[in-house]
Amino acid sequence: MKHFLIALTVAIVPLSLGVQTASAFERKSTIETDRGTFTKYVEAECAGGYCYRESEVIGPDGGTLFREGECWRIAHHTFRCRGKLTGPAGGEIVGRGVFTFR
Repeated sequence: MKHFLIALTVAIVPLSLGVQTASAFERKSTIETDRGTFTKYVEAECAGGYCYRESEVIGPDGGTLFREGECWRIAHHTFRCRGKLTGPAGGEIVGRGVFTFR
C-alpha cells in the first residue's frame, strides 16, 4: 500500500506545479533477474488539472500486476486521488484520499 500511495502522489506533482497544458508519456522497461525477465509498461496523461496513470508489470511466468490511478484538482493545492492495484489472481486493493500541498 505504501508504494501505491507513492504512485498516487507522483501523479499529483504535475498538478501541484500548476501544469495546465496537456502532456502524456509512455514507457517500456525490461528487468533481467535470476528469476527471469520482468517487463513494465507505463502510460500517463495530464490535462486541465487532471492526471491519469496506469502501469502493468508482466513476470517471467506471465503473471500480470496492473495499477491505475487518477488525481484531479479540487481546490488550490488540494487534490482528490483514487487508484486500484490488481494482482495476477484478480485480487484488488483500492485506495483513495485527499492530499493538500503547502
